[in-house]
Amino acid sequence: MKIIALNWKDTQTQESAQNLLKTTEDVSNIYPDYEWIVFPGDEFLPTLTTRLPLGTQNMLSENTLPYCLIGHMSQRLAGKTDEAIRWEIETVKQASTIPFLCVGPLHEEDTLGSVLTEQLTVLENWPREREIIIAYEPGFAVGTGKTMTLEDIEIVMDILMKALETFENKRIIYGGSVNDTNIAQILTITDGVLIGTASQKSSSLLALSIALWQE
Repeated sequence: MKIIALNWKDTQTQESAQNLLKTTEDVSNIYPDYEWIVFPGDEFLPTLTTRLPLGTQNMLSENTLPYCLIGHMSQRLAGKTDEAIRWEIETVKQASTIPFLCVGPLHEEDTLGSVLTEQLTVLENWPREREIIIAYEPGFAVGTGKTMTLEDIEIVMDILMKALETFENKRIIYGGSVNDTNIAQILTITDGVLIGTASQKSSSLLALSIALWQE
């Protein structure tokens, strides 16, 4: 089952997050063959009610939710280091939480191979049989409207599959300006998508739904 993960970052209030969750539930009812996961914003999590699986945007010390984002590109661009991300991976390893480890170059001029090799070292102690989700996010595509070509995404997916070939229970998804014009095509070559801006309003979420219907 392919993943459609929605990252609302810090764009919501408690009320708007609850309303957007209702819209997401309605959309997920139309597309039950996808695995819908929402990262609504950590401060509202205790107050939200939904049947959808939720995740945190940071590795919280007492996280009881099924998912968490680790190393999201916006955090890397703000200065989060691989050492801090390594600590989060080691912490989540002690819990039942499934991590979304976000990797990718911060800048277009970065050398892809060396960047991914370095970022993936945080998984050296991760149990090979345990589930993990890798989200590839090129920094230049996050929140900019600039998406990689399908050919380039496919190349990166292949690189990551080979780099993670010893991991038995992995899924590799793409994030970075995913929207209603490209989601259907991206889903054909990945295990899912991580959507930011296009998931943060009901109108754009419904546009995504229509794009899936036309797939």
